[in-house]
Amino acid sequence: SSSSTPSVLTMAEDSLELDEPPSPHSQWCSSTLSGLINDSKRGCRLPAPRPATGTSTLLTSSESFFPGETKTDRQPWVLPWQVPRAAEETVESTASTSAEDGHAVEERQVDSRCRPSMRKSDTLARLESTTQSFLPDVNQVLARLRATNGEGFSQSEIHKMTAAYVRFKDPDGPEIFKDELPKVLSFLGYNVDEEKCTEIADSIATLNSMEKDDFMNFMEQYAEAERLRYKSIFDKFDEDGSGSLDVDEVRDFLRSLGFTPLRKMISEGMALVDLDGSGTLEFEECVLLLHVYKHTEGFTMDEVQEFTQVFQDLNTDNKDKVTVNPLHVGELLVKFFGPQVAKIAKELQADVTGHGSSGITFQEALLWARRVRDKMFESYTKEFNKYDEDGSGSIDSDELRKLIHTLGYTMPNKVLEQFLEKAKQLGEMEDTENEDMDYDAFIHFMQLLNQTDGFTDDELDKIDEAFQKFDEDGSGDIDVVELSDILQHMGFTPRIEEVRRIHAKIDYNDSGTLDRRAFIHFMRLHREEQLAAIQDVFADFKNEEEKVPVASQEKALAELLNVGESDDEDAESPPREKVVSIDVKDFIAAHDLDWDEFIEIGDRLQAERSKYLRRKAGYSDEKIAAYRQTFEMYDTKKTGCLSNEDFFKMLTGSLGIVMRSVQEQQETKEQLKAAREACAEDGMEGAMDTGVTFWVLLRFLRFTSRKQDQLNEEMIKTASKETNFSKQEINEFQDVFDSCWEQNSGFEETDETDEGQKTLSMSAILRLLRGMGMKLDTTQRGKLTEQVAKVSEPSGKVAFIGFLKLMRWMMDTNFGNINGTAASQG
Repeated sequence: SSSSTPSVLTMAEDSLELDEPPSPHSQWCSSTLSGLINDSKRGCRLPAPRPATGTSTLLTSSESFFPGETKTDRQPWVLPWQVPRAAEETVESTASTSAEDGHAVEERQVDSRCRPSMRKSDTLARLESTTQSFLPDVNQVLARLRATNGEGFSQSEIHKMTAAYVRFKDPDGPEIFKDELPKVLSFLGYNVDEEKCTEIADSIATLNSMEKDDFMNFMEQYAEAERLRYKSIFDKFDEDGSGSLDVDEVRDFLRSLGFTPLRKMISEGMALVDLDGSGTLEFEECVLLLHVYKHTEGFTMDEVQEFTQVFQDLNTDNKDKVTVNPLHVGELLVKFFGPQVAKIAKELQADVTGHGSSGITFQEALLWARRVRDKMFESYTKEFNKYDEDGSGSIDSDELRKLIHTLGYTMPNKVLEQFLEKAKQLGEMEDTENEDMDYDAFIHFMQLLNQTDGFTDDELDKIDEAFQKFDEDGSGDIDVVELSDILQHMGFTPRIEEVRRIHAKIDYNDSGTLDRRAFIHFMRLHREEQLAAIQDVFADFKNEEEKVPVASQEKALAELLNVGESDDEDAESPPREKVVSIDVKDFIAAHDLDWDEFIEIGDRLQAERSKYLRRKAGYSDEKIAAYRQTFEMYDTKKTGCLSNEDFFKMLTGSLGIVMRSVQEQQETKEQLKAAREACAEDGMEGAMDTGVTFWVLLRFLRFTSRKQDQLNEEMIKTASKETNFSKQEINEFQDVFDSCWEQNSGFEETDETDEGQKTLSMSAILRLLRGMGMKLDTTQRGKLTEQVAKVSEPSGKVAFIGFLKLMRWMMDTNFGNINGTAASQG
């Protein structure tokens, strides 16, 4: 028995390896050992957690050690957050008082045997203190179990049940209707027996509703009925009458109760409650395992630790109270599970706010997380059964490839194998060499996809590096302008309006920014576009052996290099800048390329292409041609480089960049320096020379326009608040505005402001309204002209922000029956 018990100690001590504060779950791990030693009939065979050196031991009996051991055979161990007060007095501590703020700063030296944890913030300390109550109290559980009536709930259970009562009771009164009780039981994680639920409720209250005291009485009786049912089911699975269940029987036992037990959770739970390390559980231990499972809502220790941190990060409204604003529950769930659950989280968010609450406690939040997990597991189970056609309880790698393709993932074989190996390890599969994957490993595989969006650790490191690089303000989020920077760095040339649409699609919580998880999801979408292009080329050139032969590689790579380039260039459009000068022969391999190898070379080729395209600084070919013409006007010596004097003449004389103050002149010089450094980073020759090359000019102009983009985005946010338009409505109006601008080019010369903003004339707006079927009389035209003048630019034309304000006025006044016209058009 002694061989298995150190795993319990190791599991508790492993939590010390984290740089973050320990989770309440790992604290419960140690306190459970102490409780079981005193209360369980086999507890005396476990070692007790001991205090630090210099204090009395919790248990002095030789029975508190493994059989055959003496006190000197075993090193005492203690968790840093469990040092008794008496021991704290023996720890050296110093305090210094700051003369400025008068606050004491304490520096403590912890026993060298204990890994010091990070100093906890006051909020996290309160959180740990509060959330510790959501884990089961061992003494209470065993006392209730051994009592004949099973009365009494732990403080944590009372908190949960009170929250459920408030959530499901009549909003206009103090009572809860009986037909809500099955929902309450389901919400609290009980298995719902509607017949037993009705029987107990009717025995307590004759009316169709009950007050809180009756409700708590109902919960106690239902919990006791469930305990008896547990015993009956336990006896059913204990076929040999030994009074205990082995691991497989415990798994079947939990499944019969409606849980979805994974091996990792069972092994963690059994490590806590299998007191003699026999690998089997008696009924008391099974009930205690169920309490572990229910109180942690089926999450593992690592998951509870992570959820604790996410909860703390969102606990910003009231630092003195460990709760989360109900409006942030959806965001909490997405931050924990990832953007893929955004739809489920939004549905649950409506459920949370629909019942009204001043704050969501940690226990409640974990309950909502369990509901998301349940829905995810339902989906996973459905997919697993769909592809497990022979009912063997496992699926092979070919079936898995089909599945992940339907989910929108394209994975190289090498990456897929890495994920399979990791999932089998997490799922604790005995035969990891087997190509097939059982249900547990499949669940972990799907969770890995959720957590990583199909990226390997190395790829995630690179994504994190890019995130930090472009998170200019260090906010931990990516806004629209920063996303535009990222796209330009990739070699794309999107307008800021297009970037705003992309940003809105992946901004799952409508915050106006992308956090790390959302940014990873964005990179997954981009990666899928890349792989789709590579896959199309691979399919065109592969042979019967599913490889691209050496003889075909030059054509294949040339086609891959030109993906996205238009073949039918307008004859009247200006010539394109030849920025890409890559010789694909440098990438040809000496052997036929399989799928993984072709992806690898394709990625190298695309990286080189992006490096060259970054020279364009996000500008279209037409815009580059116009700037080239201006540049050559001032490059009178045709050296391809302007002197600083000619550069500043061009800015003020032809590009409309005026430097009125010393500060503006200094900012211009700093932007020019930044442009040189950016070009040099991308390997452009002459970037750091005294003069200014054309590519440095482009990067300088991009930095200048970026400031205007930031200003415009702030103005749009302000306009959004003023007009009370949602982000979706703003994007829809942007589509209308852009369409009107493009169609207007057939009637008059379209115009943009100096900052590159599109504008509409009064005539264009009138054509838009006529296209909607609106007919304006003379009076209405006059009112419209007055309103357009209020929102127009100095040029007399309307930019997008002014267009939003104009639309708000028209809708509020129902100008020309615009609301009725819009409704009739759907």
